[in-house]
Amino acid sequence: MHFWPFGGKEKSKRTKSRAKPAQPAAQTPAKRSAPAAERFGWREAGLYIASFAALLALGAGAWAWWSYQPVDLLRAEIASRQSQRAEVAEIVFAEPVVGVEGVRESLLAAAYAAARSSPFDRDALRAIHETLVESRWMEDATIRVMRDLTTAQVDGTTQRVDRITIHGQFRRPFAMVRRDETDYVVDASGTRLPVTYRAGQIAALPAIVNAIGPVPPIGGIWRGGDITDGLLLIGYLRKQNREWFSQVRAIDVQNWDGGDRKRAHLALITDRGYRIAWGRAVGQEAGIEHPASHKVQALDAYYLTRGKTIGSPQGTLYINQPLLTQDRQVRLTNPGEEPG
Repeated sequence: MHFWPFGGKEKSKRTKSRAKPAQPAAQTPAKRSAPAAERFGWREAGLYIASFAALLALGAGAWAWWSYQPVDLLRAEIASRQSQRAEVAEIVFAEPVVGVEGVRESLLAAAYAAARSSPFDRDALRAIHETLVESRWMEDATIRVMRDLTTAQVDGTTQRVDRITIHGQFRRPFAMVRRDETDYVVDASGTRLPVTYRAGQIAALPAIVNAIGPVPPIGGIWRGGDITDGLLLIGYLRKQNREWFSQVRAIDVQNWDGGDRKRAHLALITDRGYRIAWGRAVGQEAGIEHPASHKVQALDAYYLTRGKTIGSPQGTLYINQPLLTQDRQVRLTNPGEEPG
């Protein structure tokens, strides 16, 4: 077997490597060992530690300041400002509330609720004004809401008093308009108020019966000449301040325009159901019809001579013409015969 080629090849390689002088290897300078701080980053850590210590010192200083007296002053100032925005201490009406029982209390409750829902004075006053307008118990154009900020002595200390005063004209219940089985309360102008009763439930207010026209919404005016004449008569009789007026329960306005010439334009109905022919509306008398003042005198005479009762179970009491009330004598007519 021949091995010379392999051996010769190795020999030639060795010969070539010997021919070139060996180059000395590049000497790498020996690394010096770094200080411990450089090896582990203690310098950067020292900066962080110093910053953290400064923050701790700042927090400790803030806590110490907060614990000192100035903080009490700051808290007192904050409490003072909060007390200035506290709920309203008092809401009052400048004028007396005259009307249905419970109206004053309900309006005050609504006003307090409106004031507390608005933290700013202007918003609170506006909210109260809107609440009063929506209640329909006051004349819209007369409502004024004013706020007075004063101080008062309460339990020996001076405290802030926040008083809201409501000015305005209240709508007073004047009469009722009966429709079916319901009595709707109205004021002197015929404005419907937000209260109703069962027919005949309230005796203090006369009712206008047999009126035509639709029922208005709350706050709306009940339209119609029959309502106008009925309210005018109620107002006139009330001003006369007669004892017998308390016996008047209703004003029948069914024939207010004189469409039925056999019946009086207006008639009074008493608490006993008696009927009194009044005639035309106050100030609209015509022909030989008595003026309103003479009709009142006729009722005075009847009241004194008939056991302090007006009206009669024998028929309609007819007082609207001189012929039937001459010398203060009042005679009775048959039902259905009420000329004038």
